[in-house]
Amino acid sequence: RDFRGAIDTWKRFHLTEGAAGLMEYDLSNYAIGYAYFKRKQAGDYTEANIAFRKFLLGTRQHDARKVADANIRAADCYFMNRDFSQASDYYRKGIELKQVDVDYCLYQKGLCDGLNRNYEAKVDALRRIETEHPGSNYMGAALNELADTYYRNIKDYDKAIQYYEKILKNYPNSSYTGNALAQLGNIYYERKQDDKAFEYYDRFVKRDSKSEAAKDVLEAIKKI
Repeated sequence: RDFRGAIDTWKRFHLTEGAAGLMEYDLSNYAIGYAYFKRKQAGDYTEANIAFRKFLLGTRQHDARKVADANIRAADCYFMNRDFSQASDYYRKGIELKQVDVDYCLYQKGLCDGLNRNYEAKVDALRRIETEHPGSNYMGAALNELADTYYRNIKDYDKAIQYYEKILKNYPNSSYTGNALAQLGNIYYERKQDDKAFEYYDRFVKRDSKSEAAKDVLEAIKKI
Protein backbone atom coordinates (compact mmCIF):
# COMPACT_ATOMS: atom_id res chain seq x y z
CA ARG A 1 0.00 0.00 0.00
CA ASP A 2 1.10 3.54 -0.79
CA PHE A 3 1.35 4.93 2.75
CA ARG A 4 3.73 7.69 1.67
CA GLY A 5 1.28 8.84 -0.98
CA ALA A 6 -1.60 8.86 1.51
CA ILE A 7 0.43 10.86 4.02
CA ASP A 8 1.46 13.42 1.39
CA THR A 9 -2.13 13.77 0.12
CA TRP A 10 -3.50 14.47 3.60
CA LYS A 11 -0.71 16.91 4.41
CA ARG A 12 -1.40 18.82 1.19
CA PHE A 13 -5.05 18.98 2.25
CA HIS A 14 -3.93 20.57 5.55
CA LEU A 15 -2.40 23.44 3.57
CA THR A 16 -5.50 24.23 1.52
CA GLU A 17 -7.47 27.33 2.45
CA GLY A 18 -10.24 26.67 4.95
CA ALA A 19 -9.17 23.09 5.64
CA ALA A 20 -8.72 23.69 9.37
CA GLY A 21 -12.41 24.58 9.69
CA LEU A 22 -13.61 21.26 8.25
CA MET A 23 -14.48 18.06 10.08
CA GLU A 24 -12.17 16.26 7.65
CA TYR A 25 -9.18 18.13 9.09
CA ASP A 26 -9.35 16.20 12.36
CA LEU A 27 -10.10 12.95 10.55
CA SER A 28 -7.12 13.49 8.30
CA ASN A 29 -4.85 13.43 11.36
CA TYR A 30 -6.41 10.10 12.33
CA ALA A 31 -5.74 8.81 8.81
CA ILE A 32 -2.16 10.11 8.83
CA GLY A 33 -1.63 8.39 12.17
CA TYR A 34 -2.69 5.04 10.74
CA ALA A 35 -0.58 5.48 7.62
CA TYR A 36 2.54 6.00 9.70
CA PHE A 37 1.48 3.29 12.18
CA LYS A 38 1.10 0.66 9.45
CA ARG A 39 4.19 1.68 7.48
CA LYS A 40 6.52 0.97 10.46
CA GLN A 41 9.65 2.65 9.14
CA ALA A 42 12.21 4.41 11.35
CA GLY A 43 10.53 7.24 13.22
CA ASP A 44 7.05 6.30 12.06
CA TYR A 45 5.71 5.43 15.52
CA THR A 46 6.69 8.91 16.69
CA GLU A 47 4.96 10.53 13.71
CA ALA A 48 1.90 8.30 14.17
CA ASN A 49 1.73 9.21 17.85
CA ILE A 50 1.79 12.93 17.04
CA ALA A 51 -0.97 12.53 14.45
CA PHE A 52 -3.23 10.50 16.73
CA ARG A 53 -2.81 13.04 19.53
CA LYS A 54 -3.56 15.92 17.14
CA PHE A 55 -6.80 14.15 16.29
CA LEU A 56 -7.60 13.79 20.01
CA LEU A 57 -6.86 17.48 20.61
CA GLY A 58 -9.38 18.53 17.97
CA THR A 59 -12.35 20.52 19.26
CA ARG A 60 -15.00 18.70 17.20
CA GLN A 61 -16.99 15.78 18.54
CA HIS A 62 -16.20 12.45 16.92
CA ASP A 63 -17.41 8.87 17.05
CA ALA A 64 -16.65 7.49 20.52
CA ARG A 65 -15.12 4.30 19.13
CA LYS A 66 -12.74 6.30 16.93
CA VAL A 67 -11.69 8.43 19.91
CA ALA A 68 -11.02 5.30 21.98
CA ASP A 69 -9.12 3.72 19.11
CA ALA A 70 -6.92 6.82 18.69
CA ASN A 71 -6.05 6.68 22.40
CA ILE A 72 -5.12 3.01 22.08
CA ARG A 73 -2.99 3.57 18.98
CA ALA A 74 -1.23 6.49 20.69
CA ALA A 75 -0.54 4.11 23.57
CA ASP A 76 0.81 1.50 21.15
CA CYS A 77 3.16 4.10 19.65
CA TYR A 78 4.47 5.05 23.08
CA PHE A 79 4.89 1.34 23.84
CA MET A 80 6.86 0.70 20.67
CA ASN A 81 9.06 3.69 21.52
CA ARG A 82 9.55 2.25 25.04
CA ASP A 83 7.89 5.17 26.83
CA PHE A 84 6.00 2.85 29.15
CA SER A 85 4.70 5.52 31.54
CA GLN A 86 2.95 7.42 28.76
CA ALA A 87 1.79 4.17 27.18
CA SER A 88 0.23 3.07 30.47
CA ASP A 89 -1.61 6.38 30.76
CA TYR A 90 -3.09 6.16 27.27
CA TYR A 91 -4.07 2.52 27.73
CA ARG A 92 -5.82 3.66 30.91
CA LYS A 93 -7.79 6.17 28.83
CA GLY A 94 -8.74 3.37 26.44
CA ILE A 95 -9.97 1.31 29.39
CA GLU A 96 -12.00 4.18 30.84
CA LEU A 97 -13.71 4.91 27.51
CA LYS A 98 -15.03 1.29 27.41
CA GLN A 99 -15.52 1.28 23.64
CA VAL A 100 -13.09 -1.12 21.98
CA ASP A 101 -10.39 -3.63 22.94
CA VAL A 102 -10.66 -3.03 26.69
CA ASP A 103 -9.12 -6.43 27.49
CA TYR A 104 -6.18 -5.62 25.19
CA CYS A 105 -5.70 -2.28 26.97
CA LEU A 106 -5.75 -3.98 30.36
CA TYR A 107 -3.14 -6.49 29.21
CA GLN A 108 -0.89 -3.85 27.68
CA LYS A 109 -1.26 -1.54 30.68
CA GLY A 110 -0.25 -4.45 32.88
CA LEU A 111 2.88 -5.02 30.80
CA CYS A 112 3.76 -1.31 30.94
CA ASP A 113 3.26 -1.13 34.69
CA GLY A 114 5.44 -4.19 35.13
CA LEU A 115 8.19 -2.70 32.98
CA ASN A 116 7.97 0.38 35.21
CA ARG A 117 8.30 -1.94 38.24
CA ASN A 118 4.85 -0.99 39.49
CA TYR A 119 3.94 -4.59 40.15
CA GLU A 120 0.79 -4.00 42.18
CA ALA A 121 -0.68 -1.90 39.36
CA LYS A 122 0.31 -4.64 36.90
CA VAL A 123 -1.49 -7.26 38.95
CA ASP A 124 -4.58 -5.05 39.29
CA ALA A 125 -4.82 -4.58 35.51
CA LEU A 126 -4.31 -8.25 34.69
CA ARG A 127 -6.74 -9.48 37.32
CA ARG A 128 -9.42 -7.30 35.76
CA ILE A 129 -9.08 -9.40 32.60
CA GLU A 130 -9.75 -12.48 34.72
CA THR A 131 -12.80 -10.98 36.48
CA GLU A 132 -14.29 -8.71 33.80
CA HIS A 133 -13.30 -10.43 30.53
CA PRO A 134 -13.20 -14.19 31.25
CA GLY A 135 -13.55 -15.05 27.56
CA SER A 136 -10.68 -12.81 26.46
CA ASN A 137 -8.07 -14.04 24.01
CA TYR A 138 -5.52 -12.52 26.39
CA MET A 139 -6.58 -14.68 29.33
CA GLY A 140 -3.81 -17.28 29.02
CA ALA A 141 -1.15 -14.63 28.62
CA ALA A 142 -2.60 -12.66 31.55
CA LEU A 143 -2.55 -15.72 33.83
CA ASN A 144 1.06 -16.39 32.86
CA GLU A 145 2.09 -12.79 33.57
CA LEU A 146 0.25 -12.86 36.89
CA ALA A 147 1.93 -16.09 37.93
CA ASP A 148 5.40 -14.90 36.93
CA THR A 149 4.89 -11.54 38.65
CA TYR A 150 3.78 -13.14 41.91
CA TYR A 151 6.73 -15.54 41.73
CA ARG A 152 9.59 -13.36 40.50
CA ASN A 153 8.68 -9.87 41.65
CA ILE A 154 6.17 -9.89 44.51
CA LYS A 155 7.50 -13.18 45.96
CA ASP A 156 4.01 -14.39 46.87
CA TYR A 157 4.58 -18.07 46.14
CA ASP A 158 1.08 -19.18 47.14
CA LYS A 159 -0.47 -16.80 44.61
CA ALA A 160 2.07 -17.88 42.00
CA ILE A 161 1.14 -21.54 42.54
CA GLN A 162 -2.55 -20.63 42.23
CA TYR A 163 -2.06 -18.99 38.84
CA TYR A 164 0.36 -21.57 37.44
CA GLU A 165 -2.18 -24.24 38.36
CA LYS A 166 -4.92 -22.28 36.58
CA ILE A 167 -2.80 -22.39 33.43
CA LEU A 168 -2.37 -26.16 33.72
CA LYS A 169 -6.08 -26.63 34.31
CA ASN A 170 -7.50 -24.22 31.74
CA TYR A 171 -4.76 -24.08 29.10
CA PRO A 172 -3.04 -27.49 29.30
CA ASN A 173 -1.76 -27.42 25.71
CA SER A 174 -0.78 -23.76 25.49
CA SER A 175 2.64 -22.19 25.04
CA TYR A 176 2.50 -21.26 28.75
CA THR A 177 2.24 -24.83 30.04
CA GLY A 178 5.97 -25.54 30.01
CA ASN A 179 6.75 -22.38 31.96
CA ALA A 180 4.06 -23.22 34.52
CA LEU A 181 5.45 -26.73 35.07
CA ALA A 182 9.04 -25.52 35.37
CA GLN A 183 8.22 -22.70 37.77
CA LEU A 184 6.04 -24.92 39.95
CA GLY A 185 8.98 -27.29 40.13
CA ASN A 186 11.24 -24.38 41.12
CA ILE A 187 8.86 -23.14 43.81
CA TYR A 188 8.53 -26.55 45.43
CA TYR A 189 12.28 -27.10 45.16
CA GLU A 190 12.90 -23.81 46.94
CA ARG A 191 10.41 -24.89 49.60
CA LYS A 192 12.32 -28.17 49.96
CA GLN A 193 9.25 -30.15 48.93
CA ASP A 194 11.29 -32.45 46.73
CA ASP A 195 8.51 -34.90 45.86
CA LYS A 196 6.32 -32.11 44.50
CA ALA A 197 9.28 -30.51 42.73
CA PHE A 198 10.14 -33.80 41.04
CA GLU A 199 6.51 -34.28 39.95
CA TYR A 200 6.44 -31.00 38.01
CA TYR A 201 9.98 -31.28 36.68
CA ASP A 202 9.21 -34.79 35.43
CA ARG A 203 6.06 -33.60 33.68
CA PHE A 204 8.04 -30.80 32.05
CA VAL A 205 10.76 -33.11 30.72
CA LYS A 206 8.25 -35.65 29.40
CA ARG A 207 6.44 -32.84 27.60
CA ASP A 208 9.51 -31.14 26.09
CA SER A 209 12.44 -33.53 26.42
CA LYS A 210 14.66 -32.14 23.63
CA SER A 211 14.66 -28.45 24.50
CA GLU A 212 17.48 -26.51 26.14
CA ALA A 213 15.14 -25.79 29.04
CA ALA A 214 14.69 -29.53 29.58
CA LYS A 215 18.44 -29.87 30.05
CA ASP A 216 18.30 -27.27 32.82
CA VAL A 217 15.40 -29.07 34.46
CA LEU A 218 17.28 -32.37 34.31
CA GLU A 219 20.16 -30.71 36.13
CA ALA A 220 17.71 -29.50 38.79
CA ILE A 221 16.31 -33.02 39.13
CA LYS A 222 19.82 -34.33 39.87
CA LYS A 223 19.99 -32.04 42.91
CA ILE A 224 16.83 -33.48 44.45
